[in-house]
Amino acid sequence: MITRGVTACKEAEQLKCQLKNVQHVNTLEQEVMKTKYETQISQSKLQGEQKLETIKKLDNEVLKLAANLTEQESKIQVLNSTQHKALNKQLENKEQEILSLKIHSCRDESGGNFTSVQSTIKSGENTTRNTQPIPISNYNRNFNHERHRPTRNVNKVAAYTLSETESKVRSLTNVPKVLVFHSLTNDIKTCHPDECIFKMETIINISLELFPDTKIVLSLPTPRADNPTFNNRGLLISALLKEKFSDNKMIAFCDNSNLSYKNEPLRKFLDTRDGVHLNESGIRVFASNLRDCIDNILGLPSRHSYNYGNRHPYDGQRDYNQNFRGRGRGHQGKPRGGRGGRGL
Repeated sequence: MITRGVTACKEAEQLKCQLKNVQHVNTLEQEVMKTKYETQISQSKLQGEQKLETIKKLDNEVLKLAANLTEQESKIQVLNSTQHKALNKQLENKEQEILSLKIHSCRDESGGNFTSVQSTIKSGENTTRNTQPIPISNYNRNFNHERHRPTRNVNKVAAYTLSETESKVRSLTNVPKVLVFHSLTNDIKTCHPDECIFKMETIINISLELFPDTKIVLSLPTPRADNPTFNNRGLLISALLKEKFSDNKMIAFCDNSNLSYKNEPLRKFLDTRDGVHLNESGIRVFASNLRDCIDNILGLPSRHSYNYGNRHPYDGQRDYNQNFRGRGRGHQGKPRGGRGGRGL
């Protein structure tokens, strides 16, 4: 029994030793694994920090590149805008020059002379019949009606508002052959377009009532550069007047749109001091417009060329004349005899 007890104690001691060895080995392995994991974690953190630093650097570079790109795009836009505006300005100037050349090539520089037309005086009339056109207007301050009508067949009456114009019409004692109204320039600034139309209609009705045989010329507002609103009002009033009186054979319209281009005033025709009144060049075109309109309503011959059906200069066709000389195909000149040609 004693031997068995001793053997059991020895086995128990051996098991305890084995258990301690296993525990010791496990502890060592745990420490090794812990150290290994801590090392890996430390390395991962370091790598992560390095990657974050790299990402930050890349982000900064991207931001710099984006800023540079934005700056370059802004510069390109500014350059394109500047060049575009400059090219548009050059194109507009060229178009204005071409338009001006067209205007002056087919209009008399002097503005032409007004020609009186004889009329028959009815017996028993108390009023004096006058064969002269009578402009009633707030004419351009630079406009010299004596200069632009050297035959002195025009009587000018100054009226600076539509109300004054009505009073001047009522006070006329001579019966004019033509009444020319250019009276909207000042009222455009203070009156609504509908009010201007109403006042102008009243003036026309009074004129036709007092002088039923008198032709009327309505000079439409000239373009102005002082205020876009006033210029647009003038365009609107012109359209409304044409619509209202287009069927009246006693009324003609003096269209001054050749003083503008695409509804924008040509500044070369305007006084630089105010952008409203016409300068000398503008006055010549304006006077020529009036002359043509008066000649037309009186049935007088046109001042334009009679060759090839007397084409109007703005009908889009070339106005050839018999003195044109050329050597190419479609030559319209008069053939000459002599060497190299056959005489007719």
